[in-house]
Amino acid sequence: MTSILNLTDQQTMALMASYDIVIPVSVRFWNYLILDILSVSCALFILCYLLSNPTLRRAPHNHFIIILLCVGLIYQLTTVPFMLHFFLVGYSWHTTLDFTNFWIFIDNSSFVSVLIGFAWATVERHILVFHHHWMTTKRQRFFIHYLPFILILTYCYACWFYVVFLPPCQKAILLSPINGVPIICTFNLPLWGINLQRRSSHSSFIAKASFELSNPLATTA
Repeated sequence: MTSILNLTDQQTMALMASYDIVIPVSVRFWNYLILDILSVSCALFILCYLLSNPTLRRAPHNHFIIILLCVGLIYQLTTVPFMLHFFLVGYSWHTTLDFTNFWIFIDNSSFVSVLIGFAWATVERHILVFHHHWMTTKRQRFFIHYLPFILILTYCYACWFYVVFLPPCQKAILLSPINGVPIICTFNLPLWGINLQRRSSHSSFIAKASFELSNPLATTA
């Protein structure tokens, strides 16, 4: 069973205070907006430059850069605007379950894909510079160059599809007071390799929200 926790103004203030967020919402909004516009513009410019030049487009060292830019654009054009809308309306934004699942999936799968992809890109760049003879045949290029692309993207998106749409726990979705990105119960499970500090903060966050919702007098005490 899945439920979306909607908070009152008092509950929202209590959770914001528990997270000790000192940066005002208006500052966060304009910071995200300005940086996202610059980031999207820069990504589009680099993509157009790489894709319009046949030599650069076919160069192996540019393939992963192109993929990372495309994944990054998905993140910048979806989850960041959702964050901006949350900064504007706060917890008065009553989202649907399908939308929150989509947001969680896009946010985490894109973010993790860029992190792991960039890590492999540095390894591949070392191979291209110092061990370029490892990619002289089509078979070598497939296993060293193309197969990691496929495995990394498949792993990241398949893993987060399972985490979001087939969770091994009862979901209680709550929008994070930091940026609005929905939090699900899977973040509390110890076997998902999530940072301990992040997991414990998300766990306490959901626990506090559940307590507040089940105890309407707690916020007035």
